[in-house]
Amino acid sequence: MQKNNIQFWYHPIMGGTGLQSLLESLYPNSFKLYTDGSDVDSSVQNIITFFWETHSAINLEAKTNKPEFFELVSKLNDKGFYFLADYTTEANNNVDLDRVEFLSKLVECGVGLTRNFALTTNDSTHLNLVQHQYGIHNINKIHFPHFLISTPLEMSKYITDISDRETIKPTKDFLCLNRRMQSHKFNMVKHIWENGELDNTHFSWVCNKMDIESIKDEPIISALGIDLNNFQSMQLEGDIMYGSELDTADEYLYTINPEWYYKSKVNIIIETNAYNSPTHITEKTLKSIFLETPFVVFGTDLHLDILQKYGFVIFDELTKYQPSNEKSVLDSAKELAKIYDCDYIRNVCRFNRKVLLDTDNQRRILETYFIPSIKTLNNI
Repeated sequence: MQKNNIQFWYHPIMGGTGLQSLLESLYPNSFKLYTDGSDVDSSVQNIITFFWETHSAINLEAKTNKPEFFELVSKLNDKGFYFLADYTTEANNNVDLDRVEFLSKLVECGVGLTRNFALTTNDSTHLNLVQHQYGIHNINKIHFPHFLISTPLEMSKYITDISDRETIKPTKDFLCLNRRMQSHKFNMVKHIWENGELDNTHFSWVCNKMDIESIKDEPIISALGIDLNNFQSMQLEGDIMYGSELDTADEYLYTINPEWYYKSKVNIIIETNAYNSPTHITEKTLKSIFLETPFVVFGTDLHLDILQKYGFVIFDELTKYQPSNEKSVLDSAKELAKIYDCDYIRNVCRFNRKVLLDTDNQRRILETYFIPSIKTLNNI
């Protein structure tokens, strides 16, 4: 990163972060190990990263709740360091009291939360640096496209050939995968069912993350024979493991069965966030792009716009829809299913996969949004 006049650092007490590993996949040797500070070049912007976790039960190794962490922060702050908290797998704005207290301790160490600190997240609602109210604190927040980089890296480890895409014929129109059922996901699934399309969908519902009282009287529950008090996961053939334990098995986040996608004409992706939540483009969207399968997204209204800014072509030219509206999404999926195998759609799918795998494009996005946002800290 020296070409950007930036030097990233890490320290064992702070733990290695996903932000570090993903940046180093694109910019090898961009991070240096901090020891005694004798090799710190004060003429560049020195940045150290750490996990955005503060509770010992969450992350014992990072030790961000320990006195030695804050002693190190004070030393680094005196040397003019900038601090990046890595929350790049998430995009929510949930305020946690432990983290509010943690920010207060950073302030006690001399860190300026709007000057030389930023929280990095996968929230792409704002691609450039913004200031954000977090509890009693005003902090900087910077977008880092975690899944745009991690998805092709992780999936390429076990899927090296997608030629089966050409030989496997769809057996149903739609695919709709749900590991954690939340209220917005339930709304979309219910809409699919009410329109008589759930039987025409390769569908999964692994575990519940919602108030069962709020849905116990919904007709879809009895129609599917679901016992909410003794929920049994609904999964597709050939899954990596079975049971609600899959909810916490994040090591299997990317290890899906490609045949589910190939046996479906259109993937109805229900993203982690929807409606007016922060825009969160995750592996759910990018898996379809990796596998060259047509898709629609139920998410936030900015979802498709951000995909285009990432360099992807969306299918909106043929199927106009509003990503935050269940009816609009399903209507679009139906239209796309009619033409899923036409030359135009095939070409778009191939093009998008090339964009996803293009590390130069990933660097372009970082150097258009992420790096300038970091450099903006220098000017605050």
